[in-house]
Amino acid sequence: FFFFFFFFFFFKNLFFFFYFFSFNSTISKFTLQFSSLLRDLDTAKERTNSLNTTYMTRISVQVAQTSNKMNEAVKKLAAISTIFMPLTFIAGLWGMNVKVPGEGKDIWFYVIAAVCAMIIIGGILVFSRLKWL
Repeated sequence: FFFFFFFFFFFKNLFFFFYFFSFNSTISKFTLQFSSLLRDLDTAKERTNSLNTTYMTRISVQVAQTSNKMNEAVKKLAAISTIFMPLTFIAGLWGMNVKVPGEGKDIWFYVIAAVCAMIIIGGILVFSRLKWL
């Protein structure tokens, strides 16, 4: 009986040892595969973040370029409106149906025409030097 009892426990413990060792080996293989998968996912996450940053930078540069082009167009429109605003004021003032000083004399027409020409030429010269036109 003792002999049977000894071999039973010995083989039982030996069986559990090998079973646990093989199970432990399976767990270690699974752990290695899982850690490799986690590393791959982490690498993919870093690449995705890098690509997202690159994409957003490219979009930001395109928006800045579009904004610069629009600023150039608005600058030219501002220069042109600065030249024509005094002319519009003079035409509006002299075009009213009320008596304006100097209305009956021919010399005022030439003075007003000369002032308008000087405003136009001066505005074109100033804005050309500033490279707005």
